[in-house]
Amino acid sequence: RKAGRLKLIPYSTEKHECEMSCPPNLCKGTVIDAKYPTHKDPKNAAFYIGDGQNDACPSYRLTKNGSIFIRKGRALDRIMMRNARFKKLKADGKEYRWDSGEELYDQMQKELLSLGFSKAEEPHANGKA
Repeated sequence: RKAGRLKLIPYSTEKHECEMSCPPNLCKGTVIDAKYPTHKDPKNAAFYIGDGQNDACPSYRLTKNGSIFIRKGRALDRIMMRNARFKKLKADGKEYRWDSGEELYDQMQKELLSLGFSKAEEPHANGKA
């Protein structure tokens, strides 16, 4: 590293066996399976927020307690709308589409309430609840 420069390196240099359109050095679905294996447990709920093509793979891995929050009009939205492979997701997990951070927050809040979580207090203008 040279002073004042940031060096970016690949997450991994290993090839993966993913059949989706993941980049050669990173399969987000594999990363989630490795780092958060409990997302497949039917007693747990998993939320995934995505907008890009490389978010399709982890979205496909969600179980019935999983929720995918898809940014409207982006690559992931187009993939989910046209790709028959994601019919499985529609049966197993929940899909939400959002345009703004506020809309995303509201949708996540509703989903958390449906899972039995209590409503979070709204932050005040000074950042304190």
